Amino acid sequence: FGTLENKPSIALVLESPLWVSKIFKRDVSKDIEWDKWGLYKVALLQGGYILDTTKEGSRHTLEWMGENFNKSKLLQCYCPVNNRACKKVPAAKERKNQIIHISRLTGYKNFLMPFEIAAEHKSKPHVVIIAGHAIGEYKRALEIESKKYGVSYELKEQISEEEKFKSIKESRLMTFPSLFEGQGLPPIEAALSITPVVVYDLPVMREIHTYDPVENKTWPKFAKWNDKDDFKQKCFEILDKPDVDKNNIAKVWSHYLRFCSIEAFENNLKNIVEQIIKK
Repeated sequence: FGTLENKPSIALVLESPLWVSKIFKRDVSKDIEWDKWGLYKVALLQGGYILDTTKEGSRHTLEWMGENFNKSKLLQCYCPVNNRACKKVPAAKERKNQIIHISRLTGYKNFLMPFEIAAEHKSKPHVVIIAGHAIGEYKRALEIESKKYGVSYELKEQISEEEKFKSIKESRLMTFPSLFEGQGLPPIEAALSITPVVVYDLPVMREIHTYDPVENKTWPKFAKWNDKDDFKQKCFEILDKPDVDKNNIAKVWSHYLRFCSIEAFENNLKNIVEQIIKK
């Protein structure tokens, strides 16, 4: 529509099919959805600008769009987390014996893994699942998994930002075993809440979470990609410790607030819009 009106347009790209194909090692050109991806690509080529959420995403988008794409049309801006809501919620006086998992309830997010982790750890932690909306089949999957492993759980849907951060700050561990991410906000929310988190080792996770590049320090623990046993072991290492490691907290906060806060997002988006208007 922006093109038809001869006005600048910005298309938000969270992921490209090329990114998906490289992560999952499959030829997406054979997928049913490929025609839709192809139409999407045509629209992007005819439009104005493309906005990616991460540098890793931009790299894949450029490769997907091809040599004829004008690189100056590719922009990048990280999505923010609600640092203001996080700041309003006080730290828990004592963390509960619980694991928290935040994601859409879909296969590649591995949302059922926390039950297995809880069942196999000696402390038998409670599981809290936070999802925007859970449809029937996935709710039943949670119930089945809970009964299978004898693990108690709570599903929280459509809760406030403050309640979400309260749950994160009360938890001993966040699990985020997603096989693929455009950016992945929950681990950032865990870091700002000083809650330990385990993630799979994805390039985008390294980009976002390396707060000390010299010493290669990250807030999350990284597990080998798609290695469930390694992921569980990293979780057990955290659950075995009575206290959260609070070293370098100031550096951790400074790192995330610099590019993932609401203020940083507003400033970056403002600069992008001004950049487009000048052209």
